[in-house]
Amino acid sequence: MRRRHGFALAVVLWTIAVAVVAVVLAVVALVSLDAANQRCFMDYPSTPCPGPDDPAILWIWIAFFGMPAVWLVGVVVAFAARVRRAGQTPPS
Repeated sequence: MRRRHGFALAVVLWTIAVAVVAVVLAVVALVSLDAANQRCFMDYPSTPCPGPDDPAILWIWIAFFGMPAVWLVGVVVAFAARVRRAGQTPPS
């Protein structure tokens, strides 16, 4: 049974792992951005507000666009490896 569903299980686990990393990156970035906004609100003249060059914005972009790209590359590599493995003749 494991051999039959091994590939599907690997793809599902890869999807879950990438989704968890993306959610963690997004949450950490949003918390950081919120903390920077709170500091800006409390100490306005002395503390600058976060701008478009804030690193948290980059982490949000990575979470929403980079991680799906990483997921897609992983799935394509897994499918290519499976097709390559299926084309080989088993040893006799």
